[in-house]
Amino acid sequence: MQFISRNNRGPHTIIFVTGLCSIGVQCVFVRESLAVFTGNELVLGFVLSTWLLCSGIGSLIGSKSLRWDPAVLFCLYAWSAIAGMVILRGARLLFEPGEVISPLASLGILSLCQGPFAFVNGYFFGRLSQERERARHLYRYENTGNIAGALLVYAVVLLLPNNALLVGVLLIPLLLLTKKNPRISGIIAAALLVAVMTDSVSSQWKYAMPVEKISYGREGEVARIVEQGDTTWLLNNTVYRSSMDEAFIEQAVHIPMAQRENVRKVLVIFDKGHAKELREYPKASVDILETEKLLAGKESRITSPESYSPDKKYDLIVMGTGLPETMRESRFYTLSFFGRMKSLLSDSGVVSFSLDLSRNYLNRPEQELVHVTHSTLSTVFDEVLIFPGEGYTFMASDFPLHEKPLLKVRTDFVGPYIMPSVTKERFAEANSLPEKSAVSTVSKPVILVVGLHRWLKMIETPLWIFLVILGIIVATGIIFLPKRPSMLSVGTSGFAAGTYSIALMLLYQAGYGALYSRISLLLLSLTLGFALGSFVRTFPVSDIAIGLYVIVSLYVLTAVPLQSQGLFFLFHTGMGFICGAQFVTRKNTETGLLYAVDLFGGVIGMALSSTVLVPMFGVMNVALSLGGVKAVAWGITQLTACFCGSDEEHCGGYFSGKQHDRNYYIGK
Repeated sequence: MQFISRNNRGPHTIIFVTGLCSIGVQCVFVRESLAVFTGNELVLGFVLSTWLLCSGIGSLIGSKSLRWDPAVLFCLYAWSAIAGMVILRGARLLFEPGEVISPLASLGILSLCQGPFAFVNGYFFGRLSQERERARHLYRYENTGNIAGALLVYAVVLLLPNNALLVGVLLIPLLLLTKKNPRISGIIAAALLVAVMTDSVSSQWKYAMPVEKISYGREGEVARIVEQGDTTWLLNNTVYRSSMDEAFIEQAVHIPMAQRENVRKVLVIFDKGHAKELREYPKASVDILETEKLLAGKESRITSPESYSPDKKYDLIVMGTGLPETMRESRFYTLSFFGRMKSLLSDSGVVSFSLDLSRNYLNRPEQELVHVTHSTLSTVFDEVLIFPGEGYTFMASDFPLHEKPLLKVRTDFVGPYIMPSVTKERFAEANSLPEKSAVSTVSKPVILVVGLHRWLKMIETPLWIFLVILGIIVATGIIFLPKRPSMLSVGTSGFAAGTYSIALMLLYQAGYGALYSRISLLLLSLTLGFALGSFVRTFPVSDIAIGLYVIVSLYVLTAVPLQSQGLFFLFHTGMGFICGAQFVTRKNTETGLLYAVDLFGGVIGMALSSTVLVPMFGVMNVALSLGGVKAVAWGITQLTACFCGSDEEHCGGYFSGKQHDRNYYIGK
């Protein structure tokens, strides 16, 4: 490593720079994945778990490796970052336009694009941590590099919100690190150049039609498509607004407007053409709320509807929200959000939204969506009515609603075509509901499970196949976990941290919808905790402390619907701190091996959290379960210490490995 440094700080410099690059590239992969996989946070666990899995394998192999060539690894490191981004963008070329990518295909794509880079990243740490006296400092330097990388990502996103340029900037420290070797630095510089030069071409691969403009906003990647005079705006590769939805928008506006005689004040949340139709009512004043600046018009206010406080109550609130297939969208169909909307209405006010469901026959997932949405609305409002015309228009109020309201203005579609097609039978079928249905909340987003069912239905994949895929991921992690008490302790902490991190991100997305632009800050807060935790010397009963922390902090975040953003970052830092402190105080175990076990535990937690645990069981049930897992881990280490003393090898063959001091296990 003489081409890097002439003193013994070379390994620390390497691990700092690779830590800086790795978290930055990880943020890019998350941002690109939200666009490639149409904003579906269900794949967020896949993105981060495949990353951790490949990093863990790299660390495991690196910790056993005797020979290595840093020069070759640096070149692979740089080029795998560029190749990964290009592969991820090009994944859409393998599928038909508009085709939903299956879970198995998603895992394959993410493993292929992230695997090489994450493997090399883990290999660096495993190889350099073989000298145990420097391992503790390497862990600290890696997390310090992560912090620097997250800050760099946030700064670059503010100034140059372009993912390819961001990867190029992240490679500059690697270029400086290898400047003493012109051949290596030249290869890395070539990778940087390729990232920038191929951006305009590769960014188009994600879209079914030629895109006129791509912009990077607060909530996602915004694309504008103009074809034959029609303009369509996409947010994370899903239609946000289109000039071709005239009939749908007419129904979404004029049916609710006809419910009341004198509508004077209207609030539109996400204007997708609603404001244009509302101009047909000259006596009605219209306020418009948008959360994404790039999609807002001149008359719009940029603010969160949850925090919006008007001077006067509204007679009608029209929500231009889409199908609740992502956490960003499902936040608008929860008990707390409907309660917030009710507080903005006058006594006889109406809240309304339209969902683009099948016109004639609803399949089972669509029926579930209607039932859950109706049940959640009915918990807040006395009256709920569904108009099944061009899609399904939901209306809710504390005053009676009319099945066949009288239109106040002349329309192109609603009066002549839509209303005559809505028979009594269609009305009865749309409003025929089971006696009891689940209610969706932020902490238990049942409606997100319905979105998962619709996703699987569209790709014609049974739920059991999806669960088998997740089972394979879990089994892979367990197989790689060495069976020692110290490993069990750190492995379950990795599982808890992975599950906790995804749950916290989903809660953040449910409250603010800005995960796309804030992912670097959320990862920054976690790695800041890891870095601070590396200074801890002793940490008694760490398993119990981690379990209690998970339960208490997640309870605080779910107890109040819209917490301060700072609290999310603070709690993420705290989780990183206690997990980092536990990691560095396991002093009698090989650090590279311990690092791999920690990552494998995180793989299982992240893979399950966004796909099964949080949507199906709710945040607090997951938190209580994590507390139980950590209590069991603590109990096993105590039993091992009591019955085996300092020798783990005599514990029935289950635990195997080197001898450890008994006081280490009981935290003294």
